[in-house]
Amino acid sequence: MQVQLIQPSRQIKLSSSASAYLGVAICLYTFIFTLDMLVLPFLYHSATSGDSLTSLDPTTLINYQGLGLIVASLLAYVWLSRIAWQFIILVSGIVFILCLVLQGFFQEPTSLKTLVFIKGVAAGSIAALCFVSAGINQESLRLFACLPLGALLAQVVQVALSALYGWFGHLLQSTYLAWFLALFMLLSLSLIPTFKEPQQASSALNKFTATNQRPFKLGLGLVLMLCWSLSIGLISMNTNLLVFANKMAQGVPVQTWITWAQTSALLLDFLVIVLILGLGNTLRRFSIPLSTYLVLLSCLLLLIGLYVLQSNWISLIVVLSLFIQIASIFLKPQLLAQLASLQVSFNYLNSLYLMTILSLPLSMYLQDKLKGEGTTAYLSLLLLSLGLLIAVGLIFLFGPTRAQQDQD
Repeated sequence: MQVQLIQPSRQIKLSSSASAYLGVAICLYTFIFTLDMLVLPFLYHSATSGDSLTSLDPTTLINYQGLGLIVASLLAYVWLSRIAWQFIILVSGIVFILCLVLQGFFQEPTSLKTLVFIKGVAAGSIAALCFVSAGINQESLRLFACLPLGALLAQVVQVALSALYGWFGHLLQSTYLAWFLALFMLLSLSLIPTFKEPQQASSALNKFTATNQRPFKLGLGLVLMLCWSLSIGLISMNTNLLVFANKMAQGVPVQTWITWAQTSALLLDFLVIVLILGLGNTLRRFSIPLSTYLVLLSCLLLLIGLYVLQSNWISLIVVLSLFIQIASIFLKPQLLAQLASLQVSFNYLNSLYLMTILSLPLSMYLQDKLKGEGTTAYLSLLLLSLGLLIAVGLIFLFGPTRAQQDQD
């Protein structure tokens, strides 16, 4: 007997003002969280140059903020159906701002760990609200385009801040950046009174979370949200350490390749986001999953071949990572929209997880090449990624969810 683990959920239409606000909230949350994670390379740079802004290692900050996100994800199922969502985002936003600003004034390790943990809980609460709220919107694909858009905005600002830090490092302090982020959060919170139908939107969300959500589905979605959010910060941090920290590889053609690859990726990502916002749900008619699957498979096989042949074609590795980034940008809004609406098939979940782990060995391999070192962990991760990718293809071709995808 075939058991369908994930049943289609009934979608509830929100008011236009509530939908617009949720889109802005998703964009700003992703922007703030990503840019906050991107501050860590600056702290690392200061620590290695002797002008430390904090006594904690960046890895410790990531761990405690990740712990806060996990706690928020575990508690989300309790408060989502019991507390008005306007109150959740208001309190979480204010707590996030306070922790962000106070980080610039506290240097004692215990206080810093506590602030980072509380900030992670607040960020996780906002993220859970955004993910669940986007799932009850009838145009969730268009709404979720705000998610990678927020990350792209953060990358653009980070590139500018990195350049300023390299040229005028003594003028840029973490306190200024904290106030800059707090200003964006305040702009987001100021939109709350603009709702035309706040009670209707709140009751629809509470009714949806109380009747349609199940612990397994919501927990699965929040765990994937957590993995995706952390992967943004970790991958960005590795890239920044390669390109900007201590002006690594300055004057070497490798840095030129990486810089041009980053710039081209940002421009192409913005083009993809414009297409998503313009086409909306019509993207479901195209064979995006199949095309991106073939791109990921081709790039992965080429990377394994380069490793086996001990090739030093760093420029080709950068180009392959660029293609992988473009493919993941095409997939993310569609994957996350299906995730939020709780109509998720196994191949989509595996594809999302695959994109999360595939970027890590790329940045690791580039770092090893710049240092002139090699690592067996890189090959292990590539082989693991290849195994998952093959499993995704087999499930897509022969799995029980193929008929459901064809109907969609």
